[in-house]
Amino acid sequence: MPVEELANFVLSHGNNRLKNPEEIAKTLKSAANRAYRLNPDMCDTVSMTLTLTLENIRFLESQLKKLDKEISKQLNGFRQTLTTIPGFGNVLAAGLVAEIGDVDRFKNECAVAKFARLVWNKYQSGNFSAEDTSLAKCGNQYLRYYLVEAANCVRIHAK
Repeated sequence: MPVEELANFVLSHGNNRLKNPEEIAKTLKSAANRAYRLNPDMCDTVSMTLTLTLENIRFLESQLKKLDKEISKQLNGFRQTLTTIPGFGNVLAAGLVAEIGDVDRFKNECAVAKFARLVWNKYQSGNFSAEDTSLAKCGNQYLRYYLVEAANCVRIHAK
């Protein structure tokens, strides 16, 4: 990649936090040139391997886009308001809907948390109650994953 193009890439992905993108681009280019010297006979083979790998990545990205569209289409068949929460996408909402199912089967939010393995074990004896306890090991690990990811997405989006 030419230095000018690399500098534009650094500038666009640096969120204007980098002072001199041209100098950074030159440094990156020289570091890349020094990093690994290829045998000249291997250049064509390595280039072809990298090209095929990039084609595979692009193919997988296109498959993910198709899958996301299908998930969005299927999610529209369910009555839910999760996607109105800032930071929630269709895939995250679909995962939560799939793992929770009918929310009316739970008495309260504590029951959902317990089902999702988001409760801490209690260690107590007499007047002693331990403060440092571990998370429970029973419950739906996938729901726990989706709830933790959802909380993180909301946290990031709320900044």
